[in-house]
Amino acid sequence: MSTKKIDLKLLTKLIEEREKSLQEKPHLLKVQKEIDTILEKIGDDPDKRMTVLNELMMKKLKEELVPALLDLSSTINNFKDAVTSNESTAVDNSNKSESKEALPDNVLHI
Repeated sequence: MSTKKIDLKLLTKLIEEREKSLQEKPHLLKVQKEIDTILEKIGDDPDKRMTVLNELMMKKLKEELVPALLDLSSTINNFKDAVTSNESTAVDNSNKSESKEALPDNVLHI
């Protein structure tokens, strides 16, 4: 067991805050159970616990955040392509309308 002194009041408060947070976000219960199971196996060494928690967070980031960011990036690229395509079409249409009677700048060219 670690020789570091544990502030039981602080620990109790932190656990209560965690429980309140889990009640507000029940979708995180599964992850918390996974963390609890892993930490039970590790023991009380704070260095080992922090190392394992860091590895778990990195794993979750790689599994969940990276794919979400890649999906977002793809969506943004698709949006840019659509905007570029629409701008190109607008330029083509404006060239065609130039041969028509000149319209004031505040009139939408169709």
